[in-house]
Amino acid sequence: MSARDGDGVTCWTAGAVVADDQVLAPGTVTVGGDGLIIEVRAGARPCAVDLGGDAVLAPGAVDLHSDVVEKLAEPRPGVRLPFGVAVRALDHRMAGAGVTTAYAALSLAGDEIGLRERSATDALARELRALPEPRVEHRLHLRVEITDGPSVATAERWVARGRAGLLSVMNHTPGQGRFTTLESYISFHRRNYAESERDLHRRVGVKVAAAAHLESRLARLSAAARHAGTPLAWDDPDSAAAVSRARRHGASIAEFPTTIEAAQAAGPAGLAVAMAAPNLLLRRSTGGNLGAVEALAAGTVDMLVSDYYPEAMWPAALGSGLPLPDAVRLVATGPARAVGLADRGAIAPGLRADLVALRPDGTVLRTLVGGHVVA
Repeated sequence: MSARDGDGVTCWTAGAVVADDQVLAPGTVTVGGDGLIIEVRAGARPCAVDLGGDAVLAPGAVDLHSDVVEKLAEPRPGVRLPFGVAVRALDHRMAGAGVTTAYAALSLAGDEIGLRERSATDALARELRALPEPRVEHRLHLRVEITDGPSVATAERWVARGRAGLLSVMNHTPGQGRFTTLESYISFHRRNYAESERDLHRRVGVKVAAAAHLESRLARLSAAARHAGTPLAWDDPDSAAAVSRARRHGASIAEFPTTIEAAQAAGPAGLAVAMAAPNLLLRRSTGGNLGAVEALAAGTVDMLVSDYYPEAMWPAALGSGLPLPDAVRLVATGPARAVGLADRGAIAPGLRADLVALRPDGTVLRTLVGGHVVA
């Protein structure tokens, strides 16, 4: 359903249109045949599709970190579905969740459990690139475990070849970052994977043994990202010192800071803070780390990402209690700016018509990519 004239122009009106810092109530967005926004104006137009008086028209979400493709490809430990099926399911879910630019978080982590070995990650990335007629724009967020030397070498090559839209570095060694104790590491992996405690301790030993090599590996990854112009994110910073280290290596995004100290240090250090939308929606961290509610109250959150649940993005943002423009900024403008996507993330003339129509509770009514309805 659309209102398209002979020149391919489409008009959409909604009870509220979020155009940067303004809320036009009602408002109309006019989209050209080239998929770009022509005009944003207050009031309704006769040519427009009326999305409804309670509808909110916002820029589509830019999701910089979604692990969901791993769960779609391996829904149970050791059970792997065809990767082509998984990426098609990912495409459907993102469109239905109001995400118009989706960064699939695929990991190179040969010393980790699950769908993170290099061959599987390479195969999934190929399927993503080959996705026929994608509904949304898919990009690769390449995550690399720095305790695994071969994964670091592979990541360097991928970044140099321009395969990654975003690179993040991880270190899941217990005693820092996400897993503050050995017990928390063992407990998490025992719950989620069919792995014995003996094998988990062996994996921890491999990580600990790699400690002497981490700085040189970080330097290599940082140089690769810098030369390729690829934004660098730092996973799970747990202190101001960790944030300072991240900045020294050229990181511009702090993903999931685990303490309020780290979250508060990130902004002054020049790092944008990303928190998980499910964390905010549930009002707690399932891993016992920093809650997004606390981080948001402290004014330290620059963006939300879907993490493992894309459908949480808009309900979390619109349920945050923030003014509507600030809520939209968390899932659209903030992430787009963090990775240098100047052509999207807002509703303004000349930008891509990546739009989402929502109910006030975050229910997605319609998703448009380049002015075309995809969900």
